[in-house]
Amino acid sequence: METFNSQRIIILGEQDGPHERKLKGRLSERFAASGLVAASYLVRVSYAETHHSFVALALIADYRRAKEIVEWVGEIFKSIFPATDSLDTIFLTRSLAEDVAKVATPFFGTPPE
Repeated sequence: METFNSQRIIILGEQDGPHERKLKGRLSERFAASGLVAASYLVRVSYAETHHSFVALALIADYRRAKEIVEWVGEIFKSIFPATDSLDTIFLTRSLAEDVAKVATPFFGTPPE
């Protein structure tokens, strides 16, 4: 697990497809069982420090348990996608949650009002 702090995250839109729906289903099961995730989105993002876009799992979740959540996500992701693929996990601030909600629908949970 690597940690990366970006000065600015740009939410580009929702990410979806057959493999992504499988990932969303498996993650939803795990999130429901854990009770640690309030809402989750699969989105494309760009970071201010790069000129590329990435797929990211954006979460409204218990940040104190971030390491545990990221480990579950990694295990599930690796069981579906090739080892050369990667998935960023972002724990959303209120501001970022508002940005995500403008372009994507949560595949799990309900974002806070």
